[in-house]
Amino acid sequence: MASTYAYDGQEALTCARLSELVYKLPYQIRLRIGEVVENAQVAIRTIPHRNSRILVATSHSTVYVVFRGTVSGSLRSWQANLTTNRKNWMTGKVHGGFLEVLNHAKHFFKPILAQRSNRTKEIYFTGHSQGGAVAFLAAMDNTRLILTSRLAESYTFGQPRAGNRHFCRSAETRLGGSCSRLANGRDLVVGVPPVWQGYGHIRDFLHYNASGTIVRRRQSTGSGWFHASVSDHSIAKYRAFARKNIGVTV
Repeated sequence: MASTYAYDGQEALTCARLSELVYKLPYQIRLRIGEVVENAQVAIRTIPHRNSRILVATSHSTVYVVFRGTVSGSLRSWQANLTTNRKNWMTGKVHGGFLEVLNHAKHFFKPILAQRSNRTKEIYFTGHSQGGAVAFLAAMDNTRLILTSRLAESYTFGQPRAGNRHFCRSAETRLGGSCSRLANGRDLVVGVPPVWQGYGHIRDFLHYNASGTIVRRRQSTGSGWFHASVSDHSIAKYRAFARKNIGVTV
């Protein structure tokens, strides 16, 4: 599949806002979802095993599947990140902890997609941090049975590495430009797990530079940031820079 870049500033902002909102308590999500997706149908599930959460928000034309990132004070959430043993899956090897979260989540969101997409709605997979990694795997899983007339799109924010080199090269072919991986500044998390553990990224990504301007870049599997920053990983920063670039199509 040829890479045709599909980044849209408005959709990126919507996905960033949803990726931030999913960290809130379910009642807060329900109260505020209308500020992000008008007249949305909402389904929320928190999975105790890894303290992961999935939000499905449906409008008249779009379905957003949103995965929560790491909960800082939750040992179960961190255990998913630290389960870095690689599992054979689809076209390569992927992060065992992230795949486990996806496999638990699929029982919740796949029936909703089958019911609500009706082969006419656009589908977006999105998330921040751990949630971005799971969204990336969900987008790949969706290529096995496309529920709409075209590939689902994904916007991931501060996504850690989720698969080995072979898997990521296959993802570039299968997903093409439907996958937008966003990295802010020198976000530390985009460089983990390390390459020496057998992990990589899709090479094309979108970078918010020091001034918050979005630039499309390409990096080798092993490249990362010098002087990596924890603060650059904040979903609030990603949302702010997505808003700054709302009119951009890259």
